[in-house]
Amino acid sequence: MPWSLDRYEEFVYQIQTTSPHLKFSTLVLQRRGKLAGVLSGEISFNNGIKLTVYENLSFLNPEVAFIVDYGYEFKLGEKIQYWYDSQPHPNDPSLQSTRPHHKHISPDIKHHRVPAPGLSFSEPNLIFLIGEIENLLQLIIIRAFAESFSPVSCSPRITREGALLLLNPPKLLETLAAGQEYHRPNEQAHIDDNRDAYNCPTNHPP
Repeated sequence: MPWSLDRYEEFVYQIQTTSPHLKFSTLVLQRRGKLAGVLSGEISFNNGIKLTVYENLSFLNPEVAFIVDYGYEFKLGEKIQYWYDSQPHPNDPSLQSTRPHHKHISPDIKHHRVPAPGLSFSEPNLIFLIGEIENLLQLIIIRAFAESFSPVSCSPRITREGALLLLNPPKLLETLAAGQEYHRPNEQAHIDDNRDAYNCPTNHPP
C-alpha cells in the first residue's frame, strides 16, 4: 500500500509503540495543504539518547517518493554524535553509491561523510533510525554482561562495573556512534575466554 499523508501521520503519532527503549516523542506533523507537510521534533530514548527529526513531505506521487528532503541528528545528551542529511555532494565519489543519502560521523564530523544505504525518500526513515539506536542499546547490554562475568558462578551477572555501564554509557555510545570498534569487539569470545580461565563449562547459559 502506498503511503499517504493520513497514513504517515498515524504512523508518526504511534511511533512510541515501536521501541521499548523509546521514552517519549515531541514529533509534530504540520500539514501544508492536502498533500504536503513538515515533520519536526525529537524522540528521546533511554541513556540520554535523542533523535532530532526534520522532514519536508509531499505526497503528490508517493509511489516514487514522499520525503523531499530531511535531516536527522543523533545526540547523546546535547552533544551531536552523528547526523544524516540529503544534501547532494555530486563531486564526492565515495558517496555516489547511495546518492544523495549520507551520514556525517567523527572525526571532523562536518566534513567526514559516508554512504547511508538504509535511508530512502520513499519509505519511512524513522524505522531504520530507531532500529539503529536499538542496536546501539543492545550492544551496551552485551558489553555490560561481558564486563560483569562472574568467575564464582561461571555466568554473566551484573556487577557494579556492569551496572555503571548500563546507567552511564556515554563513552561506549560515543565510540559505537562513530562507527568505531571498542577494545573488545567480540563479547561472547570474551565471556568464553573467561570460562576457559576459570575452568567453567563450555555450554552457554540460556
